[in-house]
Amino acid sequence: MSAKLAPRMVTMLKMYGNGPQGKHCKSCAHLVIKQWDKRYFKCDLNKDTGGPASDWRVTWPACGKYGERVEA
Repeated sequence: MSAKLAPRMVTMLKMYGNGPQGKHCKSCAHLVIKQWDKRYFKCDLNKDTGGPASDWRVTWPACGKYGERVEA
């Protein structure tokens, strides 16, 4: 686990446990990409505040709710 995780990610790991070894949020089905002037990443398991308080890092370790993203 990374030494510096935001409290919202620490909470996710406490709630759902650790995901598969070596997997990150970037390849998770729960990652939501919102596009405005730039891209913002959110987790659909976490409350979306519409601001930076709910922004998600794609490099964070996957939690126990990890599901492989399927591209259509």
